[in-house]
Amino acid sequence: MSRKKNSNALLTKEKQVKFGEKVLKGNEPAALVGPSNNKDTLTLNEFAEQLYGPGVQCVIVPPKNA
Repeated sequence: MSRKKNSNALLTKEKQVKFGEKVLKGNEPAALVGPSNNKDTLTLNEFAEQLYGPGVQCVIVPPKNA
């Protein structure tokens, strides 16, 4: 989450390094990543596939108060 409440910045948990912006890709949340002249979106499923390989499945369990 961002340092500012109204920001869509995505930050690492430990050192608060910005790695993207929270956006929607269709109706799915995604991260807008990359340098200013070469941006792309990355969904959770795409990120998990890059980490664990093809065929990985992600299951999202939102909190009850969401």
